[in-house]
Amino acid sequence: MSRVRDAEATDFTRLPTPDDDTNRQSAVLVLFGEQPGLGPDVLVLQRADTLRNHAGQAAFPGGAVRSG
Repeated sequence: MSRVRDAEATDFTRLPTPDDDTNRQSAVLVLFGEQPGLGPDVLVLQRADTLRNHAGQAAFPGGAVRSG
């Protein structure tokens, strides 16, 4: 159990973790729908297999908010 207690963010990702005083705005679209007779739907994307991070994984559309 000591490995979990001593774990840091860098143990799980190669991406830098923002400073505590830095707020990074982001947005995610969760689109729900329903077709008669088929039931509820939710829109999910499959990330490209060529990406360095999370390749091939399911994801919701969205990302960082761009200003200007």
